[in-house]
Amino acid sequence: MTVSAVFFIDNVSRTMTHQLVRHTALNYSQRSQRYVREDQNLLIIPPSIKEKDINLPDSITGHYIELIQYYKSMVEKADAKDELKKSVISRIESSVQKFRDKKLSLQDVYTITDQLCEAVYDFSVYVGKVKREDARFILPHGRKTTIVVSGTLSWIRDFIAKRTDPHAQWEIQNVANQMKQLLQEQGIDV
Repeated sequence: MTVSAVFFIDNVSRTMTHQLVRHTALNYSQRSQRYVREDQNLLIIPPSIKEKDINLPDSITGHYIELIQYYKSMVEKADAKDELKKSVISRIESSVQKFRDKKLSLQDVYTITDQLCEAVYDFSVYVGKVKREDARFILPHGRKTTIVVSGTLSWIRDFIAKRTDPHAQWEIQNVANQMKQLLQEQGIDV
């Protein structure tokens, strides 16, 4: 008898899922960037970035905000539904407010760069009338996603053995360790 397992994995980066799908014996179903709006899909920031004590000059913050504000003004003029425009504009204003008059840490730079990419995405969709499936090319790989993974226990064990190794990237290592723990809680030897 062949035993299989299924895992719903949420709040991981697309970078991690690109590593995950290299395990070709497993089956996957990932959240689409083609059909799903990206405004609730924030960036995963690696711990190594959060730990760095680096600040950028104030002038850099101003440049980011100017660019984001430009894209916001273009979306305001777009021929799109008012409710969509209001949602985008509100999100942009909220993200800009967080960084106004602030010295940017490295983590902030990642976050505001993500927001700039999202502003370009919104500009492309609402002003340029570009399909979401093409506009998504500007979005960072570090964006959050959801993926369902299934496979036989032998292939799941193979994945866990390879990705719990201390040399594995931190995010996929965390996922593999959580999968291992869930299987052990079910009395399955891993």
